Amino acid sequence: MLVLLAGCSDTTRRPAGLEYYHTWKYQTVYNELIADPIQWTADNLWDWPNASTGDMRTERIDMDHDGIAELFIYSLDYVGQACTPYLVFKRSGKQYRYVGCLDAGRYKVLPLGADGRSRIAVYTRLEPGVGSISVWTNNGKEFVMLADERVFGGDGGTEEQYRRFREVFGDD
Repeated sequence: MLVLLAGCSDTTRRPAGLEYYHTWKYQTVYNELIADPIQWTADNLWDWPNASTGDMRTERIDMDHDGIAELFIYSLDYVGQACTPYLVFKRSGKQYRYVGCLDAGRYKVLPLGADGRSRIAVYTRLEPGVGSISVWTNNGKEFVMLADERVFGGDGGTEEQYRRFREVFGDD
């Protein structure tokens, strides 16, 4: 299976108005199984020459509702930015497959879509008080945007403007 590493660097699928994007060392396909996804992530960050696995954090989330959690890896260096790149890996035996990158300030796994594929809502800050909620699916090799809407996420927005953000992500 071919896996694209351009998931976090392709600006054609970014929410409207998003200026920040992440660049990977290799703009090519990747089709090998990965024994250590944390080290692989550190080795493949182009704009982070002194990458350290100590700065990496992981979350295990079952995004496709199959009972097996996917591995989401991110760097503390990017937390607090407009969006944090999460590299997502799916277990394949004792190893992993890279299935794409999701840039998110906040995310929430949604119920499966009518097509049976995963759906994830992502909030990305665009400017103070304004952001984008987009819905993504994964086709096994990359994340593909299904929908995108501009929302107000606080920082000066009115209660009515903040309503949509809370509908998707809750109050916390």
